[in-house]
Amino acid sequence: MKSFPKGQGAATGDVYDFVGRLVTEHTGVQLGAKQRPMVESRLQKRLSLLNIADPADYFDYFHANKEVETSALIALLTTHHTYFFREFTQFEFLSDTALDLIIAGVRARKEKVVRVWSAACSYGQEVYSLAMFLDYHLKIKAPDLSFEILGTDVDPEAVKVAANGVYRYSELKEAPMQYVADHWVKGTGDVADFVKIKAKLRDKCRFHVANLVALKPQGLNQNFDVIFCRNVFIYFTPAQVRLISTELLKRLAKNGYLFVGVSEGLHGMDMPLKTVSSSVYQDKNVPDPAPRVLHTPGTERRKTLRVICVDDSPSVLMVLKRLLSKERGFEVVGTATNGLEAKELLKSTSCDLMTLDIHMPEMNGVEYLKANYHPAHPPVVMVTSVSRDDAGLATQALTLGASDYIEKPSLNNMNEVGEQLCTKLRTAFKTREAGPKGPTTVDVDFRREVKVTQPQNCLRVVAGAMADLVKVKILMNQCQADPTPVVFLLSGYTDAQRERVWTQVFPADTQRKAGVLPAAGPLPTGGVFLLDAVFGPARLAEFFRGKTVTAVMVGVADLKLFNDLCAKNPQQLLVEELPENLKITLPAFADRVPLASLAFNSIEFLSRVK
Repeated sequence: MKSFPKGQGAATGDVYDFVGRLVTEHTGVQLGAKQRPMVESRLQKRLSLLNIADPADYFDYFHANKEVETSALIALLTTHHTYFFREFTQFEFLSDTALDLIIAGVRARKEKVVRVWSAACSYGQEVYSLAMFLDYHLKIKAPDLSFEILGTDVDPEAVKVAANGVYRYSELKEAPMQYVADHWVKGTGDVADFVKIKAKLRDKCRFHVANLVALKPQGLNQNFDVIFCRNVFIYFTPAQVRLISTELLKRLAKNGYLFVGVSEGLHGMDMPLKTVSSSVYQDKNVPDPAPRVLHTPGTERRKTLRVICVDDSPSVLMVLKRLLSKERGFEVVGTATNGLEAKELLKSTSCDLMTLDIHMPEMNGVEYLKANYHPAHPPVVMVTSVSRDDAGLATQALTLGASDYIEKPSLNNMNEVGEQLCTKLRTAFKTREAGPKGPTTVDVDFRREVKVTQPQNCLRVVAGAMADLVKVKILMNQCQADPTPVVFLLSGYTDAQRERVWTQVFPADTQRKAGVLPAAGPLPTGGVFLLDAVFGPARLAEFFRGKTVTAVMVGVADLKLFNDLCAKNPQQLLVEELPENLKITLPAFADRVPLASLAFNSIEFLSRVK
């Protein structure tokens, strides 16, 4: 490895070359010309943290802090993109085929433990996914057996994180609820948004630092029934991949399985392997299993699952149809826009699964479950904008029979949750005989009442036209218990129409009072103010200051009014989802939302103001 004299510095370009070569030589991860932009970007973050303005000055700092900086650079430049139950099809192969054969092999050895190695465990999500998965399935298939999981990674910092077993609750919510079960506990104080794995699973997992291109015996002096080495080969040369794979095979039990990433493969490596499923391998001398569990190499003989999707958003239904494709193993056989339609559709359409929204007209999702769910009903996965930690609606849905929950699938992020949706649907179908169990213990710990507790620090702006007063009334009825001050911006409104607007939108016994917007100063909680759309936006600037503002546009958007609102930079912007409004280009923070969901989305957003 090239070294640079202390105190002499070097060209900036040499710094990046030096760092790339150092990490490559320590880890084997290839950081050549193609990875140069990534090296530059990440090293700049490190330099900023260290207050080093000139990259060339990093040489002196590195030589003065060699051990610490080497570990820091390895952590910085070895990619850790992972999440719970990533590439779930391989977990399916494990449960449907491999696990029965592994259990038989363990018993044939007269042992009681299934041994698993996660050979590039990153921050530990893969290890704990395997732990939750095996805990669930072994209790059913082989309650007399236990398991042990070894997690290794080249990055010492990642191994520390994995061994600690602490993650954001938002990460865990992406995992199937059936596997999450009661294995996690909520943090307190400064880590109140985090969860920690409980000791009963954590004690079955151990972690070591290990370099795949220079494996040492520590913790690896036994054979493993399953080795996961996924999504890491893409960072190595073919020669390194062959070297690593050879070392992994030395540590694979006689009938064990080697899993690599689904986008990777060991074809053309001239190794003593056979393909038993998509990116899953065994020693070529292992006899083929009985036909009842034989998978065609490279494919999955999975049942195409028929799904009914229930949502009042045409756009969400469109995206669900695209995500739940036959290529993914699904077929959308029917759609409904509310619970009543879903009930009738289910009478004439056979399905395996249902996705269900909560906020819908006529009959919402909670009402549907209360009236129609029974043990023979197809498993239901909630796909809704309601937060999973909602102590009311979300908890009710799970208690009434929903198997799992995916929250906030807005049009902006629906594609991002595609794999999560498919994973949860497949898990709900495969575990349907066990039946729903309600919220997990950690969900119960995180649940909260969705209400605005700091209305004096909040403001709601409702924009629309006089012709949309019926929709405004629906919105305000749903916000009736919310004390947040409200300003109406109405196209075509004049002060002479104040009484008409008031009596049409609000019931006679409302506690809210319409008033004249003051020239300055705070707006009273519970106050309602009416402004015309021409001059009103200019007057709002004073009242936006120091407030968390949610802006809601009902009806067909008045483009001038829409642009005026955007210019004021509210923290949240909701636009009613209508065909005409789909043509509007929204800011990144904005969402298109059906009328039935506008109020809740607005309240939920403001409920997080502290």
